[in-house]
Amino acid sequence: QITIRKSGEKMDQMLTDASKLTENQEFYKAKTQLEKAEEEYSQHEWKLSFFINHTLVEELGEQLAALPALANSEGAEELISQIDSTKVKILHIIRDNRMSLTNIF
Repeated sequence: QITIRKSGEKMDQMLTDASKLTENQEFYKAKTQLEKAEEEYSQHEWKLSFFINHTLVEELGEQLAALPALANSEGAEELISQIDSTKVKILHIIRDNRMSLTNIF
């Protein structure tokens, strides 16, 4: 649970930073940040597979992998939209995997 929450919060912050960089038209920095986010995810992906539906883990990985290609002036609006969508998925994973009595019993 701790790994999911900590990794998710870190990913959320990295994506928020990339979105702000995109809004400021700092596309190279945004792309670099998105590549770091993807790398961060790939380091923890195998751990998440123990706790989360494999399909969800794969979908999130695919979403993250597609983001850097949109980091340019033509793809800026789409990138921000896709970052928001990815953040929603991450926050959904964090929320749905919190330890509760229903998870235990």
